[in-house]
Amino acid sequence: MPVVYWLHEWGCEESWYTHGYIGVTNNLVLRIRNHRNSGQFIDGFLVSILFEGTTKECLDVEKRVRPNKNIGWNRMVGGWPSDPSRPKPIEWRKSRSKATKGSGNGFFGKKHTQETRELYSQQLMGNTRRLGHKHSDETKKKISKAHMGNQNWKKRKPYSKEALAKMSAASKKRWDKHRKELEHAN
Repeated sequence: MPVVYWLHEWGCEESWYTHGYIGVTNNLVLRIRNHRNSGQFIDGFLVSILFEGTTKECLDVEKRVRPNKNIGWNRMVGGWPSDPSRPKPIEWRKSRSKATKGSGNGFFGKKHTQETRELYSQQLMGNTRRLGHKHSDETKKKISKAHMGNQNWKKRKPYSKEALAKMSAASKKRWDKHRKELEHAN
């Protein structure tokens, strides 16, 4: 179950609004291990669980106690962008894109050794299970016919006009919602 947790030093037990780090996780043990291995926080920090609930509830709590950047040990605003249901703002996406290009890419300026290249080459060799076996012309026609038209892939029969209309309406509704969220983010 998702929890809101607080990482802090000894002596600041009453000041979680302004000190330490507030986070949300589904796996507290793994998340704390990641924090300890990151080296971003002091050694020997304490962990307190502040709230348990649904992901949305936990993200809302985190947003309330970390409404701005750089409060305590938090660098970002709480409750987002870790919420996967919310679209990321364009400026955030551009900054991530820029950060991973050129020298920001971990493999920038490096090359695979010849040994590694040969290993990858061997791994990418084609499917050898059917090597030498070819489909007959009749089988090729059956496969071609099976993939033609707008067919329901589960039942191998064409969609009805009603089904196509429902799918079209649902798709338009999703795109309208997505456009509104992008406009709101800008």
